[in-house]
Amino acid sequence: MGNKLQRKRARNFSEAKEMILINLVQYKDTLENKESDSVISKDTEKCWKIIKHSFNSKFSDECRNSEVLKNCWDNLKKTRKFFADGRLLLRCLNI
Repeated sequence: MGNKLQRKRARNFSEAKEMILINLVQYKDTLENKESDSVISKDTEKCWKIIKHSFNSKFSDECRNSEVLKNCWDNLKKTRKFFADGRLLLRCLNI
């Protein structure tokens, strides 16, 4: 039981990388859809793959998979960190 393989822990997301992830999540309606049919699940998975490729193309130092990016997005939503400062929100929306 104690022989589980531990995953290698990646570095934390920097604020700049979080901002890029926020800007890449432009498919918010598809990603936040609560329905659970197969078509929506496939669309959601496709959106995360697009986000993964876009995110990894911007940074060559380490690759993040879709699951890690999704977890980061969920954590950002939970903490509302990027909405805490109005200037960050304006920068995210390019206003």
